[in-house]
Amino acid sequence: MGTWVCLTLVLEFINCIYFFPRDPDWADVKLAQAKYLLSRIAKFKTLISDRYECIPEVILAGDFNSTPGDMVLAFLKSQLPYFLFLTKL
Repeated sequence: MGTWVCLTLVLEFINCIYFFPRDPDWADVKLAQAKYLLSRIAKFKTLISDRYECIPEVILAGDFNSTPGDMVLAFLKSQLPYFLFLTKL
């Protein structure tokens, strides 16, 4: 009598590419777009989870045409469990 073990390694990622406007006068537009983007990512993640019975990780990368401390980065940081903003050294 033996024991059978089946291990399956599956890597699921949702990679998001999105371009925010560069103009600093459009901060409210960028914030609205950030909110919309996160809502669409959440819907897509749910769709993938339901269809393929998995929980995909989400990678959202970019500079978001933002500077440290602006509304967009503050919003994203408040909504995402792991958020890292890198600046040029």
